[in-house]
Formats: sequence, C-alpha cells, structure tokens
Amino acid sequence: MIALDQDKITNDCKEIIKSNFNKWISRPDMLADVIWTYSYITGAKISQIPTFLKTLAKKRLESFDKKSLVKHRLENREIKLKDLIKLYRPKPATIEMVKVFKEIIEGK
Repeated sequence: MIALDQDKITNDCKEIIKSNFNKWISRPDMLADVIWTYSYITGAKISQIPTFLKTLAKKRLESFDKKSLVKHRLENREIKLKDLIKLYRPKPATIEMVKVFKEIIEGK
C-alpha cells in the first residue's frame, strides 16, 4: 500500500506513480477523483496535495484534448474542472486550448 503522507512516500513509490499516472488517469473526471480522494483521506485541502502530484496533475491537464475537457467539466461535483485549472494553472499548447480553458473557467 502506498503511504499518503508526502514525507513517507518512498522514491520508489513516487517513480511508480509518475511512470503510470497518464495510464491510470485517462479523463478529467478521473483526475478530479484522485485529487478528491487524497483530500478526503488526509483531510487536506486540494491545494495541499504533495508537490509531485500537483506537477503530475498539471501535466495531465495540459495533455487532455478539447473534447474530453468540454465533456467532463464536472459542474455538479465538489471539485470542478475549473477549480483544477485555476489551482494547477496548466499551460495550453495552442490558442484553441487557451479558449477552451477560458470557457471552462468562465462557465460557458
């Protein structure tokens, strides 16, 4: 079992998570579920997840395509896609993705 405390996560566990994160998280709602679960189990706010998980979440948000982001806005969830975008500040690769992120944040 992987420890949930950042100080207790071994380098081996971090490497396993890093190398498989994109395989495990194939949709934005799955990313939100991981963040929410960590927050719920540890009692931490979503802004207090370990740095390496923040980095992975940011990179994963950057890699989603327009279709999956628009489809999984998570408007009826405790953690919405716009919350993740605001918190982790992914860098859009194209002008089109800039527009998509902006529309999601503005709720259009």
